[in-house]
Amino acid sequence: MDIFDGHCDVLYKMWKLRDRKLFYQNGDSLQASFARLKEGGVKVQTMAVYVPPDVPKEQRHYIALEMIDILHTEVLSSTHKVELLTSASQLDFINENDDTLYILLSLEGADALQGDLMYLRTYYQLGLRSVGLTWNFRNEAADGVLERNPAGLSTFGLELLREMNEFKISIDISHLSEQGFWDCIEYSKQPLSASHCNARALFNHPRNLYDKQIEAMFAQKGLIGINFVPQFYNETGTDVSVKDVLKQVDYMLTLGGEDYIGFGSDFDGISKTIHGLENASKMADFANILLQHYSASIVQKLLMDNWKNYYKRLWNEV
Repeated sequence: MDIFDGHCDVLYKMWKLRDRKLFYQNGDSLQASFARLKEGGVKVQTMAVYVPPDVPKEQRHYIALEMIDILHTEVLSSTHKVELLTSASQLDFINENDDTLYILLSLEGADALQGDLMYLRTYYQLGLRSVGLTWNFRNEAADGVLERNPAGLSTFGLELLREMNEFKISIDISHLSEQGFWDCIEYSKQPLSASHCNARALFNHPRNLYDKQIEAMFAQKGLIGINFVPQFYNETGTDVSVKDVLKQVDYMLTLGGEDYIGFGSDFDGISKTIHGLENASKMADFANILLQHYSASIVQKLLMDNWKNYYKRLWNEV
C-alpha cells in the first residue's frame, strides 16, 4: 500500500548539516532519504520548514527561504520523479501505478513569518500548503504548549488564521497551546490538522492531545497524524515498539477516528526512534503489521486515503 506521511524534518536536517545533496545519497544521515522513502512505499511526504528558536528573529525569514531553496533546487530538480503537491487535482494521480514521489511543503511554526502576512503569501507562491502556528513556545501568532502560562492566538494570529482560510492552507495545531487550539476551532472556517500528535489519555505528554480536542477535530473532519516520537509514549522514551503505535491507533479509532487519523512520522526531527520504525524504509513492514490487525480498507484509510481526503476537503474538492 502507498503511504502519505504527514510530517518530517528532512529540509531542516539538510540545512543543519550543511549538505544540500543528502536527500539522494545512500547512507544513514537521513531517516527519510529518497531511497528510504521509496523502499518504505511512501508516496507523499510532507516536508516541514523548521526554524530553530535560537535563530535571531530578524534572520528567521531568510533561514526559512534557505530551506525552501533546498527543496526547489535539490529535492525537486533531480532527474527522479519528484513533484510538489499543491492542488487537489494532483491527488487523483496518486496510485500504485504512479511512481512519482509527491512532496507537500509545510511550515513548522509561524516564527518565520516575523509577523508579516506578506511572507505567508510569498511562501504560498513557493508551494507552501500547511502551517503549524507555533513550535513549543510563544511567537507573534500564538503560544506553544511549553510556554509558561500559555494563552491563545494573538491579534496577528487571528489575522493569520483568516489569511490561511482564504488561501486554503492547512492550519496545523501540533505544538499549539490548548487555548490556541480552541481559538482555531472557534474561528477557523476549515478543518484543522494535527500533523504529528498522539492521545494524552495514553501518555500525559504536553504534545499529546486531550480526548476533547481529538473529538473536536473528528467532529469538524480534521486529521490527526499519529507520531513516532518515543518520548510521546512513555517517560523515558525507551522500549517503545510498533505495538505502542497500534495502541494509539486503537484508541483513536474508539473515539471515532476511522476517517480522520493517519501518520506523521517526524523522521529527521528525532534522535530516538521506535523499534521497528527506525526510518522511512520500515514503513512497508509497518503496513504489513497494520494489515494483521485491521481490515485492508481501514489500513488503506490510515496509510493514504485519510490524508488525501483531508486535503480534498480543505481544497473544496469533496
